[in-house]
Amino acid sequence: MGEQKTFMVLSGLFLVVCTIGGLMIKNPPENYENMKSAPSGASKQQSPVPTGVELSPKQVLATPSYYLITLAMALACMGGLMMIGFAKPIAVAKGLESTAVVGVLIISICNSFGRLLWGIISDKIGRKLTLIILLAGTGGMSLLVNAANGYWIYVVIAFIGFFYGGFLSNFPALTADLFGARHMATNYGLVLMGFGIGAVVSSYVAGYYKNIAANDISLMFPAFVIAAICAGVGILLILLLKAKFVRFNSSKTS
Repeated sequence: MGEQKTFMVLSGLFLVVCTIGGLMIKNPPENYENMKSAPSGASKQQSPVPTGVELSPKQVLATPSYYLITLAMALACMGGLMMIGFAKPIAVAKGLESTAVVGVLIISICNSFGRLLWGIISDKIGRKLTLIILLAGTGGMSLLVNAANGYWIYVVIAFIGFFYGGFLSNFPALTADLFGARHMATNYGLVLMGFGIGAVVSSYVAGYYKNIAANDISLMFPAFVIAAICAGVGILLILLLKAKFVRFNSSKTS
């Protein structure tokens, strides 16, 4: 069909699905804050802030937590973003030209599955621990891109996509945990700026090394080393998140 017609079909699908979905969304009741309870299986120690904290976007920008999680999101997504763009050429370079499109399919499916499963896991073990596991997994898999040969590269691609999907389900939940649900739409929009920064930076890094590695895919390995380092820094940022970073209580935000 070509790119232009494909985007037209997608836009039509988005219009229908998002409109129908939007009509089903309802605001929570006025006494929602008094009805909230801790997630099943989660201990009180896992909650990053006291229940009842509701920060406005202006207050969020005044907390160290905002800058920690925004930068962590930028760093966390780099490995997944690189692999999404280069799953097929990497598979081709590994001698899998006849099935290279499978790499794109695998990362898409695992990305979607990761959003569901890691959301469930984070409700059980907490957001911080889940994100640390995801970052460690992304870093480890990124370092294996160069070493994986044959069909093993699809395993690496699958795990990177799986972890990447987890980031996109956990950072919104972490934002609500830290800053409350009342201004969630705007507050997560602010945090999502980190994703945009990571997308731009990762595309430049991957594009630079892809040009260098035009005749030898192994020369692209430094790009994934950078992604692994970014994941390591992301772990440190998540470990720095503490409840005391949120300096506003519910009485100040009401």
